[in-house]
Amino acid sequence: MTHTAYGISVSQRPRTPAEIAAAVEQGLNRGLNLVDSLTAATSHRSLSREHRKALNEYRRNRTTYVTRRESARIAMIAGGLAIAGSLALGLLTASPIFFLGIVPAGALGALGVMSWRRLGSPPRELAPVPPVSALPRKAIGRAEVNRYLNVRTQVMTVHGSIKSIHPDAARELRAADSAAAPALNTLVERLAVLHELRIKLPDSAAANTAETACLAISERLQVGCENYDVLLSACATLMATPELESNTQLQTAAESLIAYSYGLTRAADL
Repeated sequence: MTHTAYGISVSQRPRTPAEIAAAVEQGLNRGLNLVDSLTAATSHRSLSREHRKALNEYRRNRTTYVTRRESARIAMIAGGLAIAGSLALGLLTASPIFFLGIVPAGALGALGVMSWRRLGSPPRELAPVPPVSALPRKAIGRAEVNRYLNVRTQVMTVHGSIKSIHPDAARELRAADSAAAPALNTLVERLAVLHELRIKLPDSAAANTAETACLAISERLQVGCENYDVLLSACATLMATPELESNTQLQTAAESLIAYSYGLTRAADL
């Protein structure tokens, strides 16, 4: 095939098999990256949706408690002030009509006291931890990160079912996730940074060090996922047989996950 440039006939050099293979590989990589981004976005949306639901529930519980607490406090204060005012006016004016105001004021104060006693302790659940993004293709630890995102989604999804059966167990489940997710999220973030380092500095000592670190972090993340799996298994057992022994299994699994995440945090501090 020829074309003319400035009156000179130039022949287009045919591409070699190696160039054709490289072009095909680039096209495949672009397609795979697109699929990966769509898959990661879908997985991230699922976890983000569950996180938003948990966060809304957390905020709603906190707001409800604060509203009830302030209402009881205002009723007690208003009742006390009304009683004091009625007594003062009655004594100053020597008019019995002011003493009659003590009755509704006392009722208001008593209502506040009863509401305060029924209030109980504030919500014990920790704030839900936001999710992290998946790693790109060919990143070391990508499979472990995907597993972690999936198992976290399952834990947050099953929380509602557990709560309807056993509220205390649901609190244990949420507490375990809220305590463990920050440490495991940090591992994922480190893997992402190390992957960028390997890409920007290929065939270097820094890249080799980053690869070794990625392998070690991936192993830690794998152990965290296994602890999450044990927690999910305990949840399934509790839903099948909501008995004291099943709740004990879930509590043990939750404590194990919290202890492991605490060890990760302490190791990072050191």
